Amino acid sequence: MPQGDKKNRIEELKKSLYVRGFQESPIARGGFSKKDYGVAGQWKEKPPRPVKKIVKKLPTGEISTFKKVLIASLVFFVGALGFASYSFYKGGNVVSAKNVKISVVGPVSINGGEELNLEILIVNKNDVAIETADLLIEYPSGTYASPDSQEELLRDRETLGIIGANESITRTIAVVLFGEENSEKSISITLEFRFEESNALLEKKEIYTLGIASSPVNLSLDLFKEVSSGQEFEMEVRVESNSNNTLMGMLVEVDYPIGFVFVRATPPPSYGEKIWEIGDLPPSAERVIKITGMIEGQEGGEKLLRIYTGIRSNKDEKIIGTAYNSISESISISKPFLGLDILIDGNRSSEYVSDSEKTIRVDVLWSSNIPTRVVDGEIEVTLSGEVLDRFSVSAGKGGFYRSIDNTLIWTKAGNPDLAVIEPGARGNINFSFKPLSLSGDGRSLKNPEIMVEVRANGRRISDINVPEEIGISVTKRVKIESELTLIPRAVYYTGPFENSGPLSPRPEQETTYTIIWTITNSSNTISSAVVRGALPTYVKWLGVVSPPSEDVSFSEIGGEVTWKVGTLLPGIGITTEAREVAFQISFLPSISQINEVPFLVVDTVLSGEDDFTETLIKSMKSSLTTRLSTDPYFNTNQAVVRE
Repeated sequence: MPQGDKKNRIEELKKSLYVRGFQESPIARGGFSKKDYGVAGQWKEKPPRPVKKIVKKLPTGEISTFKKVLIASLVFFVGALGFASYSFYKGGNVVSAKNVKISVVGPVSINGGEELNLEILIVNKNDVAIETADLLIEYPSGTYASPDSQEELLRDRETLGIIGANESITRTIAVVLFGEENSEKSISITLEFRFEESNALLEKKEIYTLGIASSPVNLSLDLFKEVSSGQEFEMEVRVESNSNNTLMGMLVEVDYPIGFVFVRATPPPSYGEKIWEIGDLPPSAERVIKITGMIEGQEGGEKLLRIYTGIRSNKDEKIIGTAYNSISESISISKPFLGLDILIDGNRSSEYVSDSEKTIRVDVLWSSNIPTRVVDGEIEVTLSGEVLDRFSVSAGKGGFYRSIDNTLIWTKAGNPDLAVIEPGARGNINFSFKPLSLSGDGRSLKNPEIMVEVRANGRRISDINVPEEIGISVTKRVKIESELTLIPRAVYYTGPFENSGPLSPRPEQETTYTIIWTITNSSNTISSAVVRGALPTYVKWLGVVSPPSEDVSFSEIGGEVTWKVGTLLPGIGITTEAREVAFQISFLPSISQINEVPFLVVDTVLSGEDDFTETLIKSMKSSLTTRLSTDPYFNTNQAVVRE
């Protein structure tokens, strides 16, 4: 390598060892002596040498700058920490909704119906005033402004205006709170506000909860703890005022268990079978409701009965808006001492449907269900219903009909099997009765039915050898179908149309007739009623109907005439005018019909759905012929087709 190149490389190496701006000293640094090194013009492989650790000292100027930055950071951190501590403990001048406080002073519980007094304290701990403030209070159900108030108090809003910096205001509310015993009520208190010189709407909320220690109404329920499945029993609901004020618009609701059958009640329910309106209840006043029913279920099961009382809802007078009290009782279902199986015309269902012209037979099958002997057995059957024909009642073997109260009785005197009933013993009794005519004497009985109540009583010896009275009752219902009747007539001289043609009819000569259909209905509402009749091939439909408003149509296929009657109310044709329609036909006899009395309308049937018995009933009538027996001016000789 040339000498000049060597020199240049050395100079470059020296420059890399110095910091910019540092002045080179002629004296050797760090105690090292100068030594010349020969640098070859090219690299050659040499054996590895030990690596020495070289320590490079920073220049004096760099150390000074680093210390300054570190010291400044420490000073800033200490200052920030101090400012944060001061702001946290002293509050500084920070404006925040957190510095607005709401506190409520009041009782933890009250008696239902008593006045509730609450003191609401609002504090503004900010150094800035609250410019506008509204206080919104939302009340639970059962809150009223006063004991005499009829309207529930749902919410209340008050404009508070300005609340100065570090100032407080107090508001007092007084309301009357009703509720169920041992229930909790919550009142929501909300402050809506804006700070001075701010458009942001802020909110502060507090929930105040208290308990209802006692109800303004006492409820009690008296009933058997154990009943037999299907056995009729009575329960007594007692409502007593526990308030110093008159309780207005009171209702009682009974929540029956599944399987409960309502029979009757004194007083009767105001709405349906479970709601009683007991009206206003003065202080210390009492109301009593007696309910008779039965429960069907499996032996050993339990049924829960719940009673509610309270004030009616403003939205629906048939429901309780605010409950004042409630109670519940469990009823156990036991196996009856006698199993009673009642068959009405061989049918075991709880409801049986019959027509009014039929004699109804009832069989009562009994069997002992308990492991102990029963003595002095007795079976009573009570029949009730306005439609019962008392003169048709007949008791079977060993029975007696006591007509004064429509009761049939079987005792050991007439039936020795009832004297001593051994475990597992069986027996039966029977009787029969008949309904009255539903359209007799020009009267109409609405939704007629006959109730059959069977009661069995006896005495068994208890575990301590004490006679114990036991009993069971089962009730079944017989619904009577409405007497739906169709009266078809054929006339010539009367009716809404003028007829023509020869009487007696002549072969191959046309004679016109008027057909009249009249409907009567005794006791139950009939829906979707319709009448159908067919015209023979030799009878022609003329297309005229009276009154024209009736829906009568004719089909060429099958020659069927259809009258869509629709709904028939009870008493039509009995207490009100019958439903009637008339239409005109023509008859063209053939020589093959000479000396005959031909049919004019055949297969006439009235059908409809009985809304009370939920059955389809029909009234079928014989066919109409040219023998016009209902026409007062008709001669019987005019019925036969003559040559």
